[in-house]
Amino acid sequence: MKQSLPSLVNNFILILFVLILSNNLYAQKEGYSLVWHDEFDGTKLDTTKWNYRGLGSRRGGTMTKDAISLDGKGNLLITTSITDSNNYYVGMIGTHETFNTTYGYFECRAKFGKRLSWDSFWLQCPTAYQAGPPSETGAEIDIYEYTGGVRRIMTGWDENQNVIYDTLGYEVNHNIWWGDDNGVLKGWGSHSSVVNDVSDYVTVAVKWTKDIYIFYVNDVFTYSTTKGLSGIDEYIILSVEPYYWKDLPDSIQNGATVQDTFTVDYVRVYQKIPTDIENNDREIPNSYVLSQNYPNPFNPTTTINFAVPVDNFVTLKIFDTMGREVSTLVNEHKNAGNYSISFDASNLSSGVYYYKLVAGGSFSQTKKMILLR
Repeated sequence: MKQSLPSLVNNFILILFVLILSNNLYAQKEGYSLVWHDEFDGTKLDTTKWNYRGLGSRRGGTMTKDAISLDGKGNLLITTSITDSNNYYVGMIGTHETFNTTYGYFECRAKFGKRLSWDSFWLQCPTAYQAGPPSETGAEIDIYEYTGGVRRIMTGWDENQNVIYDTLGYEVNHNIWWGDDNGVLKGWGSHSSVVNDVSDYVTVAVKWTKDIYIFYVNDVFTYSTTKGLSGIDEYIILSVEPYYWKDLPDSIQNGATVQDTFTVDYVRVYQKIPTDIENNDREIPNSYVLSQNYPNPFNPTTTINFAVPVDNFVTLKIFDTMGREVSTLVNEHKNAGNYSISFDASNLSSGVYYYKLVAGGSFSQTKKMILLR
């Protein structure tokens, strides 16, 4: 069927508008490449990417695997179930054994629960609260926490002199927590972004560099801070925590079963990755970094990124679980810079392997990877 000229013009304008809008929405990821993601396809949690965390008693409730599921429509579901005032079931998953990295653009698209859950997307590391600068010990990076908080403004009084409020939106909180040089807990937060409608999906992200954290809600900049800047590998966590029972409806106290759901569409991680292993025109890093390989598990190739802050002799080797060397990827002097190298395991069998970066006599780090055929 032929289209009229006005129809063609209108379609062209529409396409142009969409392209311009898309460029504006994702402009803050310019120069970044997708290095890790989960779109939550299928009906089972991908345990090569996620681990169940904190199973058992927590904050008066119970963390359970049963709270975690996929709906078969591209969503992860973390369900809150309350059977009575003493039984509160929630869930938590993380990438602490599968994906750890330093710096990047971390993004999650989700639909929050109601007032029964405390929904969070955050980064963590084992030494986050220990004494020392966060550049060396890390931090807890709460990209968002949602507890159903409402931001309101008083607009007047009704005929009975009751205050009338207008709801401005729902609050999504951002926080950073770390230990100072004496191990005293320090924090930046709570800084709240306002979302107009939490019945629909909301996209929240943080751009984490060695110089700053920058937060985005629905692809719009909201906050930034240089407080508590982590400089070490962190892993991703999605969680629903038991919330404050004083806010729960009376029906729960009377034994009714109540459910709420935190629905996650996707989690994506982008990083500035050099396209050439010898490309040292980028910014010089301030510390040694060995990132988690991606993809992991892999078959048969994967990419390993590392950073060298000063000129040094560098080796990057692969070992099996018996400690036998199976491959040498780097064994030479390197200038300070960021590097990326591909590892092809076509000649190896499925299993766990380790890769080790050694720089001079000052740095050595080992990470685990999984070859899954």
